[in-house]
Amino acid sequence: MGSMKRFGLLVLATTLLASCSTTPTPAMHSLTVTIADITQAMPVLVWNATRDEVVFDGSIAGSKVFANLPANEEYVVLARFSPGYSTVPASQKISLTGDKTITLVYAVPVPGETNR
Repeated sequence: MGSMKRFGLLVLATTLLASCSTTPTPAMHSLTVTIADITQAMPVLVWNATRDEVVFDGSIAGSKVFANLPANEEYVVLARFSPGYSTVPASQKISLTGDKTITLVYAVPVPGETNR
């Protein structure tokens, strides 16, 4: 057998073996952040504490799903101050061991202040 044919068979065999190896797919889950009882968008930060990465920094109206997040990592959801609301919900930290939902409840608007 010629050396080119052997080389071609070697490349083919290597490719087939590489495609047969099973690399486990990392587990992924979703995190849903819900703003309770308010129709306006409220400022929220979602942070992956395990990787020290910001997942989201913006406003959420109603709820928002963050899909395909790495499982078994720690996430922090931090509600931010919004003018017209007397208190900000406490931050919540979770371990994403499955699909999870976090609900943020802002206090009743301060009388006399306007909301955006």
